[in-house]
Amino acid sequence: MSKPKGRRSKIGAPAAVRHLGRSPRTGRVPKLLPALFPTETCGGRDIDPTFPEDVNRVFVPEGSYAIAPGERAALLDRNEYQREVVASEDHAHFAGCAVCGSDVPDDDVSAVRCATCPRSFHRRCLGSRASSSSSGRCAGCERDSSVGAEEDIVRTAGDAIDGRIARAYGKYAGEADHETVCRMLSDALAIVEKLIVYNFGYVFSVEVDTVGIPDYLKIVRRPMDYGTITRNLINGQYAPQEAQEGPGSTNDGTTAPTTISPLDSVLLQVLSDVEQVHHNCSLYNRKGSNYGRAGEVHGRKWRGGPGPPPR
Repeated sequence: MSKPKGRRSKIGAPAAVRHLGRSPRTGRVPKLLPALFPTETCGGRDIDPTFPEDVNRVFVPEGSYAIAPGERAALLDRNEYQREVVASEDHAHFAGCAVCGSDVPDDDVSAVRCATCPRSFHRRCLGSRASSSSSGRCAGCERDSSVGAEEDIVRTAGDAIDGRIARAYGKYAGEADHETVCRMLSDALAIVEKLIVYNFGYVFSVEVDTVGIPDYLKIVRRPMDYGTITRNLINGQYAPQEAQEGPGSTNDGTTAPTTISPLDSVLLQVLSDVEQVHHNCSLYNRKGSNYGRAGEVHGRKWRGGPGPPPR
């Protein structure tokens, strides 16, 4: 894979999830007053689980946190994506052509812009491929949801563990699963390094500029980026945790408890942090924006799953 092309001056410094100047136009539906919603009752008793204090809390997958009443209006106004129905195409794509890297002007009516991802193309750069897809998706979307032969990481039992991982976690050599986990950590490091140089990878490879984006930490409570993950791996910052039981599965599809070893917990921390990068992007950015779409591209590449239907 090659590093993404394009003039970064058009899309800002390589800090994740930065919006460009204009706000997207959106189509909205009117919001109903709470009194118009039906209540949940049983035997004449109101059992609605929502409490008044929930109104001033922000709920995220990691839990929830309280906000000052004065911040609520500002947060709701900032997070308009929660009320979007139709996302505008404004800023849905990056300015650089995904083939040649030069600018694709907003007023270029001949330009080709993917219906799913943030890639833009000069029609001359696509040639006969410009109208090959009836879905409006570009060829890049196919690559996003698969692993090419040049991208695959094929490791056999005889392959050496990455020297950086061996040095960082050599002190745990006495653990029974040390070699197996270190091979898996070597694979994880290789995958993250490939994500860094994949399309739009530079967006997620550095810490978010929270000075330039002052409201970021009000919405994202645990920032994470690929660069931090690789440094933590290479420097052995992921520390083993005590063995614990977690959910597992058997060959017949039923669940059964399984023991997560201390070194297994290191691998789980790495996988969780990669997911955190993509989660933070979707949490902060408007759905359908160029940065939001870039996060979806990396989420699909990481999981190897299909993309969303074109809008």
